[in-house]
Amino acid sequence: MNSLIDRERFAVGGPANLIGAGRAVQAALDAVDGSIARRLGLNRQDLRCINLLDTGPLTVRQIGRRTGLTSGAVSAMVDRLEAAGFVRRMRLQRDRRSVSVELVAAKRLEIAQLYDQMIEAVEARFASIPTVQWDIAADAMLAFASACRVAETELDNGEG
Repeated sequence: MNSLIDRERFAVGGPANLIGAGRAVQAALDAVDGSIARRLGLNRQDLRCINLLDTGPLTVRQIGRRTGLTSGAVSAMVDRLEAAGFVRRMRLQRDRRSVSVELVAAKRLEIAQLYDQMIEAVEARFASIPTVQWDIAADAMLAFASACRVAETELDNGEG
């Protein structure tokens, strides 16, 4: 077998192709994230944390759970990001002992402008594709992401 995925289990065009395409997209996005991290003077884990915070503030514990880092490693990362002006800590109103971490708005804009370059490249590459096909592709990618989360849960629980 030349691949981590046993392609013989599936017909051509089946799940193995979707998984292979998903892995290729993941690798491409990872490369873009690496470029953006270097432009911002960050490491990949720092940018991963920033991307998690893009949807809203998280506690150190939540960041640790989502990244797999220890609380000490997350605290050090948040210290670095705070010193560089990317994030700020805020005391939670419901529990003054707990702290949430949020992305600084000006830095969010700076980072978004870098990701806009990726969006422009995608738009230019696929300019001739009708919007309805974009929507179908997006729906397929979201369904794929959902299936991956189910697989993750099963793997974590020792199922399958």
